[in-house]
Amino acid sequence: MSVILKSYCHFIFQIMLLLSILFLLRGHNYPGGGFIAALIACAGIGLYILSYRKTPKFIIRKNPILISLGMLCLIISMLLALSFKHSLLTGMWWQFKLFGQQIKLGTPLLFDLGIYLAILGSLSWLIKELEQSKND
Repeated sequence: MSVILKSYCHFIFQIMLLLSILFLLRGHNYPGGGFIAALIACAGIGLYILSYRKTPKFIIRKNPILISLGMLCLIISMLLALSFKHSLLTGMWWQFKLFGQQIKLGTPLLFDLGIYLAILGSLSWLIKELEQSKND
């Protein structure tokens, strides 16, 4: 790999992860927020693996946990609407004040978080397995 890519990959990787979190938080009001955010994070992980020929430490053996947490968030976001006698996948919002700021959280954000975790776990697992099979 290029020396330039190796020297800047760590910074690009961190920027892509930060950008994916921003897409997740901003995108829950628009279609595709969690999915696009996970794809950006996986692109950063893929770039890291291509540059350093190793998997980032926070991914090793954590993919099944990420996928399971993502599925749990998806199920909870669907069951919350049903428990309040709304139809499935109805968006519900709760507002509260934190340090003088109005915070608005809801089931669409929980759903997007579930999508983000499930896609991130699945694709990073796939990228890691492809890299290991290439080395064998």
